[in-house]
Amino acid sequence: MRDVYPVITVRDVLATLRFYTEVLGFEEWFRWGDDPARPLSAGLMHGQARLICDAAPAGGLPARAGEGVELYFDVGEMDINGYYARVAGRGARIVEPPADKPWGDRVFRVEDPDGYVLAFARTLTSSGGEPPEGGNPGEEGAGS
Repeated sequence: MRDVYPVITVRDVLATLRFYTEVLGFEEWFRWGDDPARPLSAGLMHGQARLICDAAPAGGLPARAGEGVELYFDVGEMDINGYYARVAGRGARIVEPPADKPWGDRVFRVEDPDGYVLAFARTLTSSGGEPPEGGNPGEEGAGS
């Protein structure tokens, strides 16, 4: 396996493109569909991270489409606090401000227009690619 591209289903592909590009600083990777004003699918990228957004089927999405889903983005060497300040300043709905986690990452979370929670993380400790013992992303109480 080489890559994984998460696919989320959204109410409005263009609104999602605007949020991810204008608020979060992603770049448009591709747009697909017969009508450019109403794409059926679009791809976004930020560094090496990729995300695909597909239009909801005719029946629409549940009231909380993103409930129970979190996308975890490793921002590499990016200044996580500076990125948070830019995202918050552009009006993102903040779920959690930056905080150091027991597994060695500094993380903040936002919610996109369809309710998907996006976690942006920077590794604070060098662990050779493995989480520190007793901790994994998503386990708040890990190691305690």
